[in-house]
Amino acid sequence: MVTSTPLISVLRVSLFKESREPFLALLREHGVAHEEMMLKAHVPMAAGFFVDILQSSAPWAAAVATVICAFLKNRRSRKVIITDKDNNVVHCEGLSLNEIERVLKRAKNLTAIETEHNEI
Repeated sequence: MVTSTPLISVLRVSLFKESREPFLALLREHGVAHEEMMLKAHVPMAAGFFVDILQSSAPWAAAVATVICAFLKNRRSRKVIITDKDNNVVHCEGLSLNEIERVLKRAKNLTAIETEHNEI
């Protein structure tokens, strides 16, 4: 009998500027399983930190959409950009929780940016 291991799908999150700590805190607060990656490159890279989020059968997209909405709430200096599997780019500012969740289900990667520190 041949058994195959199911493929595990991962959503790669790139964290720019001051976004690392607040985004990671929100992932922990909302119980989103993740692993922080610190890649050592031999060339300069735009993003300093990466997080991999497991896309399991659990309602991962709803939890991550909640994190994105909380991250963006009341902060003009924060941006979240999702690229889907067809390379369409979606800016999440102004989208509803349900809209973000639908986009996440097709997501290839996600970028979180905070351009300023301590702005409310």
